[in-house]
Amino acid sequence: MRHPLFSLREPHQPPRVIAHRAGPALAPENTQESFRRTLELGADGFEFDVRRSGDGRLVVVHDPRVSGRVVARSSYACLRATQRGAALPLLDEVLREFGSAWLDIELKAPGIEAPVLELAVKFCRPGRFVITSFSREVVARVKELDSSAPTGWLLRRPVHPRLWQELNLDYLAPHYRALRRPLVAAARGRGLRL
Repeated sequence: MRHPLFSLREPHQPPRVIAHRAGPALAPENTQESFRRTLELGADGFEFDVRRSGDGRLVVVHDPRVSGRVVARSSYACLRATQRGAALPLLDEVLREFGSAWLDIELKAPGIEAPVLELAVKFCRPGRFVITSFSREVVARVKELDSSAPTGWLLRRPVHPRLWQELNLDYLAPHYRALRRPLVAAARGRGLRL
């Protein structure tokens, strides 16, 4: 049964303005500064990326490497000590400050679904976040943990609707090259947001 607070399928909702990586032209991407600037300019919210550091911290960072260091094998302190990593926030810091904005929390790697979901539920306003991934398995795992958790599958290319219908998604997030009329019609037919 779906939790009513997570209902994202309300008809006739206007489009949301969500800044990808929080507008890297405004400030370094995926940083507290870029998140603040994005909201100051009037965006409804922003998308950001989450990975786990070598010492188990949930770090907001897009790339698998920071200043040549592999995020998954480096401690958070070591990553922050590099010039490019100096502004890397932790997920809980972002959610504590921006939990009332509309957040698209993209999981870049498997194995972090449970702690990310726990923090999102704790700090985000219900109905104002979605957990997304390019990985079908990651999205499926989030739904397995909590069937009412708002999820979205990021698509690089068109896929057969059967593949996403089995996931009990709330959103499809296709790349513009994957956005085709049949996909839109099928998503709308299932009550999904795009």
